[in-house]
Amino acid sequence: MIYLIGGVSKSGKSYIASKVMKEKDIPYFSTDFLLWSLGGDDGLFSYSDPDFHVSKILKPYILKIISFLIRNKTDYLIEGTHITPSLFMELKELYKDEVKACFLGYPTIDSEYKFEEILKFESNETNKWYKTLNDEAFKEFIRNKIEESKLIEDECKKNSLKFYNITNIKIQFDEIIDYLGIK
Repeated sequence: MIYLIGGVSKSGKSYIASKVMKEKDIPYFSTDFLLWSLGGDDGLFSYSDPDFHVSKILKPYILKIISFLIRNKTDYLIEGTHITPSLFMELKELYKDEVKACFLGYPTIDSEYKFEEILKFESNETNKWYKTLNDEAFKEFIRNKIEESKLIEDECKKNSLKFYNITNIKIQFDEIIDYLGIK
C-alpha cells in the first residue's frame, strides 16, 4: 500500500512520516527530497507555491516513484506539499485500492499562534528552511498557508477526500494513522 499525506507546509506531514517509520517500520519519502535534488544548492524552487507550479513540475517524477513502489509491492509513505488532491484523484484512478491519502492544513488557526507554535517546537525540526526568513516574512508565509489550507480543504470536500484541520498533531496522529489503515 502507498500511503500519501499532502497538505501545507508546517502542518505535521514530516512528523507523521518520521513517527510511522519509527513505530510501524514503514519507510517514507518526502517530496522535499525531490524538490531539493532538482532545485540544486541555490533552491530553484520556492516553498511558497500558491498556483501549484512546482507541484506540476514534480508530478511526473512522483507518479514514476509511486508506480515503481506499487510494481514492487512495497509499503511506503510519501508526504509533501506536492501531494495534491488532484494528484491523488489521478493516482486513485490508476491504482484503485493500492493508494490511500489524507491532507493536512490549518485553515482556522490564528497566524500569530501558529508562528509561536513553530518556534516553540523548532528544536524537533530537521529542515529549518524558514530560518532564512525574517519574522515578518515568515508570518506572511503562515498567513498564505492558512489561505492555502482553505483551498485544499475545499478541494478535498469537492472530491470526498479526508482533510484534517491540524490543531495538535501529536493528539491527531493516531486518528490519521487509523484513517490511513497503517498497521
